[in-house]
Amino acid sequence: LKLTGDTNNTGYSCIGGCFGFWQHIHQANITVTNCDNSGDISVTSEGTIKGQYHLGGVAACLYGRVTVENCENTGESVKFVGNTVNHITCVGGLVGRGAVRAAGQADEAYVATNVFTMKNCRNEAEIFFDINTKNNCMAHIGGAIGLTYGYSITDSTLTFDNIVNTGNITVESEDWPLDKTIHSDNGAIYIEATLVGGIIGSNWIDNSSPGDPYTSYFKVTNCKNGEKKDEGLIQITGTKSYSSAVGGIIGLNTYCKTDNFAIDKCTNNMQLKHDSATISANKISFGGICGRISHQDDSQATTISNSVNNGAITVGAVSANEVRVGGIIGSQKSHRTNQQKKMMVILTSVTNNAPINVSNFSCGKLWVGGVIANGQRLSATSTDEAYTFTDVANKGNVSVLNVTPTADCCIGGAIGNVNRDLANITVDCTVTVSEGLNAGMLVGDPSTTTYKFTDCKIGGTLVKGTTSTELDATNYLRCIFNDGIALSEYAGVTLVE
Repeated sequence: LKLTGDTNNTGYSCIGGCFGFWQHIHQANITVTNCDNSGDISVTSEGTIKGQYHLGGVAACLYGRVTVENCENTGESVKFVGNTVNHITCVGGLVGRGAVRAAGQADEAYVATNVFTMKNCRNEAEIFFDINTKNNCMAHIGGAIGLTYGYSITDSTLTFDNIVNTGNITVESEDWPLDKTIHSDNGAIYIEATLVGGIIGSNWIDNSSPGDPYTSYFKVTNCKNGEKKDEGLIQITGTKSYSSAVGGIIGLNTYCKTDNFAIDKCTNNMQLKHDSATISANKISFGGICGRISHQDDSQATTISNSVNNGAITVGAVSANEVRVGGIIGSQKSHRTNQQKKMMVILTSVTNNAPINVSNFSCGKLWVGGVIANGQRLSATSTDEAYTFTDVANKGNVSVLNVTPTADCCIGGAIGNVNRDLANITVDCTVTVSEGLNAGMLVGDPSTTTYKFTDCKIGGTLVKGTTSTELDATNYLRCIFNDGIALSEYAGVTLVE
């Protein structure tokens, strides 16, 4: 399929290998099974795209109670090249955009059961996204699906199981604008415009009405991005970029009210890169599993279990206000300042095996962690745990060289910045930073002298400028965090044997 020319329109443009647009009627189901696409999909726009543009190897847009099963895209590429884009663009190796309900349809009988399921599917096609100018646009780009969306008028369940992507993803741009406020409820919420994931570009659960009774579930299991370690590449490049959230499995997960966001038994093998000689951006979040988790309400839990990142992460040659890079999660934050009491991040049997290299740029704030780049206790008065870790490890080297942050700078073998107690983490790697940067084998935040550590292990080497310290029984306690003072509170940290 190849479309070229002036595509100046204000509606939907949906281009899929097997289906363009399919929306269920009342309580009918949409079932897409055993559908294969081996053709290339290419869209080149010479005009201004004012409407929504969606591309998918098998289907462009699927709205309703949807099942996609045993489908495959073996085409060479899914490509979108545009001039000026003014709206949402979704590109997926299998599906461009999937939603459990179409906007504006509030018939309770119509949406009695909202389910979107994708299982046993594979994409081998490369994905290429290149535009010159963006105005008020969000790009959702995923190896399997660009965007999934759940709505607030009923319970929603979105599940992805046994999905494999082996297609490289490349995102290029010329001129992208500054942040845009898209939602305001107890404070403005800012989001990235470029949302890229090896399996899912972004997931949105729009339970935005405080006090509504509905619950949403989002589960990703047994998914793999890239067949072997460092095989394949997700790359963001260009001359001027907007904020980005990039993850080996999912770029951005954001929801307003949900009880369970879970990733289980997933592996990222692809390299993640954000580099170019002249990229500038507002916020950059890179994570080996999830680029950014954005919570909008209370009573929320994010669980990542039995998952591994094997893909090297490289961020360089950029100029940005904020940079967050984590081996598992790039950034995690709640936006509701008055409802921050029950948000949880639960990591169980999770390991980062890949190196993280951040170099050659200037920025405002910089957080880098072998597991999570930055995170915070929910509020000064919160008594609920922000993190629960069990069998969490970083074995990938962390390197931050030739950078000039003008604000906070925290580099940790496990977590860059955190303001709470930590437990059950093992770090065995080399952490290397330029002279003057805050860094530690466990965490980099210098304020952590007030917090305790339990059942944590550290080993390897800490290099600060020209000073290299190989950890042993006489010095490892002084390498836990940047300040390096061996106090009794750190009896819960031992040396890796």
